[in-house]
Amino acid sequence: MRQLATWLTSFRPIIEDDAVWGDLVQAASSQGLAGLALTSTACRGAPTWVTNSLRGAASRVAAENLHALHELARVVQAFEHAGIPLMVLKGAALNLTIYPRWDLRQMSDLDLLVAPQDAHRAIERLESVGYESGASLIRDDFFPKHHYEKEMILPGPRPVRVD
Repeated sequence: MRQLATWLTSFRPIIEDDAVWGDLVQAASSQGLAGLALTSTACRGAPTWVTNSLRGAASRVAAENLHALHELARVVQAFEHAGIPLMVLKGAALNLTIYPRWDLRQMSDLDLLVAPQDAHRAIERLESVGYESGASLIRDDFFPKHHYEKEMILPGPRPVRVD
């Protein structure tokens, strides 16, 4: 990871070894940073196979993000219909407002915030559009009095997780 960070922040590192390029492609792809790597000045002058590999990995991130964001639109509509105020947090919020391309910020889930008094209705609403309860995210040592968190999963070939 350190080598990847150095590479992404370098102006134009000199890399002549295909194995090193391969390691960097693997690291960027596995960390969801292929899109970012493509924008890096360090990627200028990279072999064609490197940029093609990064484009493929970045395209997969973009496709996953667009799938999740499409699902977010469906959830937002369901919450609006039920009159449940909702705030979108973290990856989805950043992808919708800050990042200029869908492949620059990989999302693993949709982080949504509702008022504590709306939590039960929010869970019911998610269930009404096909979500199922996921793992318990609350532990006795994890803000038990003031922290409410529930994982919900939309099952299927491309599951979507909502926290």
